[in-house]
Amino acid sequence: MLVVSDTASQELSKVMGSDQAQSKNLIIFLAGAACGGPQLGLALDDAVENFQKLESNGVTAYIEPNLHKETEKMGDITIDFVTNDLGQTGYKIFVGEPGGGCGSCSCGC
Repeated sequence: MLVVSDTASQELSKVMGSDQAQSKNLIIFLAGAACGGPQLGLALDDAVENFQKLESNGVTAYIEPNLHKETEKMGDITIDFVTNDLGQTGYKIFVGEPGGGCGSCSCGC
C-alpha cells in the first residue's frame, strides 16, 4: 500500500533524524483533489490517532482516515524524491499511477 523509492527513503531518513523531527511522525494527508486524482501532502505531527500505519523501504508513515478510502479505490501511495531540469529537488507523492486521470477533462492539468 506504500511504495517509497530508495532516494526518498534516504532523504526522509535525514529529515526524520533532524532535531525538529524528534518524536514526530510522518503524516500523509489529503491536500485536495483535481481531475488527476487526490493531491497528497507530507507533514510531521504528533497525532496519529485513527491513522493507518504504513511501512516501506525503512520509512514509517501514517495516513489520515479519509485518505485510506482513496487508496482502496486508486491503489498504492508512492513517494519519490526527484530533481527537475533546473536542479530543483522535492518529494513527489501520489496515489495510483502518476497523473492518473489527467487529460480526461478540460481543466488543462
